[in-house]
Amino acid sequence: MVTYTGKARRFDPIRPLNKPIKVLTYVDREGLPVKVKHKGNWLYVKAIQDRWHLQDEWWRDCPIDRLYYECIISNGSLLILFNDLVSDEWYRQRLII
Repeated sequence: MVTYTGKARRFDPIRPLNKPIKVLTYVDREGLPVKVKHKGNWLYVKAIQDRWHLQDEWWRDCPIDRLYYECIISNGSLLILFNDLVSDEWYRQRLII
């Protein structure tokens, strides 16, 4: 059993996990990512393992329309990035080294 500490409960503000980060991305003629800038260095896409399209919240003023890519970069790491089709900007969702 846990003993009562006498301290007041604390409710911290909610913060997003795995928040996307805007990245500079070069694409080929078909619009597929070729290289992505990360911390001043270029990460070269070796292969694209998966691709999916996410459309959501179409009824809002700012709908979500994204094209996701699961990439293997040149050092073997996994990179998930997406192209925001509304703003035509690229974001890194996750980098697993």
